[in-house]
Amino acid sequence: MKPAFLILLHIGVIGLQAAEPENTLQVFAEQYLRTSAEGHPIVAVTAYYKRIGDANVLRFKITNVSDKPLTFATPFLPWSGPPLLTLAALTTDGHRLPNIYPLIHPNPSPEVTLTPGQSRQGDFDLRDAIDFATAPTDKDIILLWSYSSPVDFGQRKPVSTGIAIIPKHK
Repeated sequence: MKPAFLILLHIGVIGLQAAEPENTLQVFAEQYLRTSAEGHPIVAVTAYYKRIGDANVLRFKITNVSDKPLTFATPFLPWSGPPLLTLAALTTDGHRLPNIYPLIHPNPSPEVTLTPGQSRQGDFDLRDAIDFATAPTDKDIILLWSYSSPVDFGQRKPVSTGIAIIPKHK
């Protein structure tokens, strides 16, 4: 998996656009490098691409793999989006799609507690973070995602990463 990630990262660097204020591939790499290679993570996060109507979504699943209950504020779950979710999208020929930076309005919201082994899932609409208007319709899109858990578990904060492929539109 790491060699594939490095190849995709290299392709993404070729496609960087100077006009974008933040290099999301660099943020992705920095978060990846901050993860701890030691010990078992306390949460497991997975995501896969799903098309729902006109929407491109990532369906996330977060699972408590620790032996204690974990509590998250709802806005800090992976499907709530930035700032804890970092996305970088590029076509298979290296064209990087610009990110959109939504305004984040912190609202008081309920907390979600996951008991050991319990999971919760939710969808994130990628149109809220990626500018698909610049994407060619004849190329697949490689989406790299990184979720940094907001909870400090007494070790490095867990960072989960993954890759999803958005098929070209026919």
